[in-house]
Amino acid sequence: MKKLTSTLKFTGLFFILFTFISCGKYVKKEDIQIENIELTITPNDWVWNSTYNSWEYTTNHSSVDKGVIIGYLETPQGNQLLPYYTYDDNVTVGLVDKTSDNKIIITYSDGTSTLEKPSTNLKVIVKIIPSSMVKPNVNLKDFNAVQQTYNQ
Repeated sequence: MKKLTSTLKFTGLFFILFTFISCGKYVKKEDIQIENIELTITPNDWVWNSTYNSWEYTTNHSSVDKGVIIGYLETPQGNQLLPYYTYDDNVTVGLVDKTSDNKIIITYSDGTSTLEKPSTNLKVIVKIIPSSMVKPNVNLKDFNAVQQTYNQ
């Protein structure tokens, strides 16, 4: 009887171990990549959000919950890290990620309910960097440094 109990315990332990090992997902290093999403937002793409007094552009993307999300606004002075405040217009362009819905939301706001939507196209570059690839001491404000660090 002791031998049968020992055998059953070993078999049970083996089964549990096998289940955990086989359910684990092995990801090859070359499968982990930075995603670059280039958005050109036209004036007609914006939707008013009266709760937050801001114009919003929403896009779905399945990798929103896969890493760190960084957004840059293309300006004449170069790509600027979001949120970005424009002193000329007193407007902030921001980025919101809703991982529960797989959405990336670009916001355009000045805190008032009278703000007109942008009259020209805005170009935003969103980068999704897998957590395992995040490197310390990278100046995220510097688009070129991010490009160079992540070979993009």
